[in-house]
Amino acid sequence: MPEFAWIAFWVGTGIWAVLTFLRLKAFLHILQLEEYFTRSYVHWLSANCDRYLRTMPGAAAGPALAYLLLTMDDIELVGLAVWAIVGAGLAVTRPRHKAKKPLVMTARAKRVLYASAGLWIAAVALATGIGVAIGEHEAVAAGVFVASVLCAFAGHVVALANLLLAPVEARMRRKFEVAASAKLADQRPKIIAITGSAGKTTTKEMVSHLLSGRFRVLKTPASFNTPMGISRTVNEMLDHHDYFVCEMGAYQKGEIEKLCRLVGGTDISVITTVNAQHLERFGSLEKTAEAKWEIVEGLKPGGAAILNYDVAAIRERGEKLTVVDVTPFGIESNDVPLRATAVREQEGGIEVDVSYQDEEASVRVSVLGRHNAGNVVAAIGIGLRCGLDLPYMAAALRQFHSPEHRLQPLKLPTGGVLLDDGYNGNPQGIIGAIEVLGSYAPKRRILITPGLIEMGRDKQRYHAEIGWTAAKHVDVAYLVGPKQTADIRAAMLESGFPEANIHTTRSLDEARAMLAEIAGGGPDDAILIANDLPDQFDEFLVI
Repeated sequence: MPEFAWIAFWVGTGIWAVLTFLRLKAFLHILQLEEYFTRSYVHWLSANCDRYLRTMPGAAAGPALAYLLLTMDDIELVGLAVWAIVGAGLAVTRPRHKAKKPLVMTARAKRVLYASAGLWIAAVALATGIGVAIGEHEAVAAGVFVASVLCAFAGHVVALANLLLAPVEARMRRKFEVAASAKLADQRPKIIAITGSAGKTTTKEMVSHLLSGRFRVLKTPASFNTPMGISRTVNEMLDHHDYFVCEMGAYQKGEIEKLCRLVGGTDISVITTVNAQHLERFGSLEKTAEAKWEIVEGLKPGGAAILNYDVAAIRERGEKLTVVDVTPFGIESNDVPLRATAVREQEGGIEVDVSYQDEEASVRVSVLGRHNAGNVVAAIGIGLRCGLDLPYMAAALRQFHSPEHRLQPLKLPTGGVLLDDGYNGNPQGIIGAIEVLGSYAPKRRILITPGLIEMGRDKQRYHAEIGWTAAKHVDVAYLVGPKQTADIRAAMLESGFPEANIHTTRSLDEARAMLAEIAGGGPDDAILIANDLPDQFDEFLVI
């Protein structure tokens, strides 16, 4: 084979290496958004293969060239030059996507990226080396074939790298977790652990607000509800606090159990609610309740549980407890010692009449939506366990304001109102938020939503409920993603909502731009952003 052909091969391989590296970074972003869970990431790959293969028809040039190299003579130089040009063209024309949450090149992300690149290089080198043992044509054909195919399936290379690094990452995580466990055991703050399908963060913020007036309180920031998030909070911030209030999230059974072991057992465990959020991951509400119940099983001896008895699966389990001190709470349940007897929606918040045994108080709090009444009662239940009295908490909660992106009311520069509910991803929450939007009449009520994800087979039903509710309470709707929101649109039209007032957009940014064109956000507008899906669920994302 001519020497120039070998030069063309290595130049072409270098170009395809650059293209592959760019694609590896794009897939790494998806893996990071999936919190490095290989199973959920592979599920994304299998469900969205059209998103990354439609950009790679040129990759077929590799297998085609490999076949020609093995069956025809004197085409090496021209064929390899074409292959290099195709690779360069794919690199230049590859899709660009403006990410809502860009890839963060943490130490872990770098390890996965470099390992992925190393796997590609090793595979190409191995294929070429094996080919050399047969002949020069075979060596080049094997190298071209492997380089092209693995470039097309770069996402699977990332999955393999993440899987191979799992033992290394586990050891590194274990180091941080052991340090956090030791620090907690040394300082021994009271551990308040909160889980639930919805309301975890709002309840955590309320509890921290209530306790901070009398105690030194550390809380997990934002949504730091994973082993690394909790470990980082403890290692970096714990300094002889009286209470550590931590949110505990779960995507599968056993995760909350692990978090409880990490903190050395909990003193107070709370389940805010169980609903359809992440139903696709758990499979059923019963399995969701089973996973959340691990927070009760993780209590220390003598610990207390604050449980939402409006949820049948939680009540059933709670009534069987004999060695745990339980405080049941609810809104719909009349037979619990701690309950909301009335909920009134007011401008800028809700007012909840709370009854505990023989005591009553009216609690005014600046959070919107009747569905937040359960979080108020849960927070009060925790406060009671920590020695706070009802009148004190009723007064303290008047100074509490909604956490960011959780039905947070914001004044727009134009005088309108923006209800930012971008972090709300459960059916009851979105329906409650739309009902809150409805209360802003006679303002023009504008809904922007992509609907829900991870609802499994019930997604169509929940989207229909959202659509029916929107038809009653909304004047204009911007539905983000035509496929994603098709059932919401259908339900709205079925309810008689004017088709001219439903706009379907590709993205949240496009919805905002369209809204601006019709003077949206003026003093007579109330705008609700109900949920904001992460990048991997953008149906127009192409890699």
